[in-house]
Amino acid sequence: MGRRDQTVSADGTVITYEVDGNGEPALVVVPGGTRAARHYAAMAAGLSGRLTVYALNRRGRSGSGPQRGGHIIADDCADVAALMDLTGAHFLFGHSYGGLVALETALRHPGSVVKLALYEPAVAAHKPLPLEWMPDYERALARGRHGEAMIRMIKGLRMGGLLDRVPTPVLMPLVGLMMRSDQGREWRELAGTFPAEVRAIQRLDATVARYRDVEAETLLIMGDRSPDYLREAVDALAVTMPRARAETLTGVGHNAPDEDDPAKVADLLAAFF
Repeated sequence: MGRRDQTVSADGTVITYEVDGNGEPALVVVPGGTRAARHYAAMAAGLSGRLTVYALNRRGRSGSGPQRGGHIIADDCADVAALMDLTGAHFLFGHSYGGLVALETALRHPGSVVKLALYEPAVAAHKPLPLEWMPDYERALARGRHGEAMIRMIKGLRMGGLLDRVPTPVLMPLVGLMMRSDQGREWRELAGTFPAEVRAIQRLDATVARYRDVEAETLLIMGDRSPDYLREAVDALAVTMPRARAETLTGVGHNAPDEDDPAKVADLLAAFF
């Protein structure tokens, strides 16, 4: 992305962000779990001729302050609100956990978010999100077994497609090789931020009905290769939120904004915003 700058959240925590483009209007991007602003560089580049993109580095990422003990969604929402106030942005995009943060920000700051786009936000439709694997994930991190932790995450969240059916001992050598790459090193840097965010989701206990009064015009996006529980949540939000509609992108899964097809997501966002 382009230049990096910083702001200060309501509790005094420094929050960094990256900027791309110089068009109008301004759009704030909220990254997902184990993701930082840099992972949305390709998507931001696809928008930069039409918007100014401010990609947030959530707490624990790239120069931003650390997560507080007992981290809660309100901390993330305050950080987003600080960046929106600084930039004058009224448009917001969030991915995965960042989608939940963006949705909560719109709920907590009515009128501040005029247009809201969400890619598969971490919201429960009919039953709790599948997070029972988290203790094993944390134990693996504590032992320095980052490859095992990643496999626990992929299988637990059902993100791997065919890989979900491959036994862990078979996957371990492949993931071990990946951990020695730049991508693996980046993941290791952010892996420790994820447990606090999972606990924040559990404290919130958010279901679709919580968002029935969100006033912002909302675009809900999902991939046709994503897990059923995420697609069900998008469909349920589209029915529940008064000004929401859903779009399905073909040939992509949960990581379309940052990995699978950022350009396709950027085109859809540009048309909406």
